[in-house]
Amino acid sequence: MSEPSDETDPKAKKRFPVVVTLILCFLAGAGGFAFVTLDPLHLMPEEAEPVEVAAAVDRPSPNQTSFVPLDPQVISLGPNSRADHLRFSATLDIRPQYEAEVMAVKPRIADMIATYLRAVEPTMLEQPAALLTLRAQMLRRISVIVGPDRVHDLLITEFILN
Repeated sequence: MSEPSDETDPKAKKRFPVVVTLILCFLAGAGGFAFVTLDPLHLMPEEAEPVEVAAAVDRPSPNQTSFVPLDPQVISLGPNSRADHLRFSATLDIRPQYEAEVMAVKPRIADMIATYLRAVEPTMLEQPAALLTLRAQMLRRISVIVGPDRVHDLLITEFILN
C-alpha cells in the first residue's frame, strides 16, 4: 500500500488563492453595501423634503430685475470658418441695486465677451446647440467680473454669422 504523503494535493494549492479572492470580494461587497445602507457618516438627510420647481429656479419677479444692454460687437472669426464675422449683442438681467456696479464694469464685460468669442473654435459656433454652451460660459465669466448673485441671466439678442 502506498503511504500518505505530507504534501497536499496540487489542485488544492491552485484552488486556495481563488477561494481567498472570492471571500475577499464577498466581504468587500458586503462592507460597501453596509456602508451605503447604514450611513455611518450620516451623509443622507433624515427626511427627504420635496423641492418645488419654482423654488429651485430662483427667478426674480419682474419688479426685482433690471436690464442692462451691452454694446453690439462684430467679431472676426478667422480663416477656418465658413463665415467671416459674428455679430453679437446681449442684455444682462441684473438685480436693480447692483445696476451702478454693473454699468461701471461694462467695458470689462465687453472685453471678456470679445476675447471669449474669438477663442472659441469657429466650428463650434456653427453647431445648433452652441448658443446654450456659449451663454452658460459667458454668464459664468460675467459673474466672476461683476460678483456673485448680481447677474441673473445673459439674454442674447443677436447672434448672426455672416
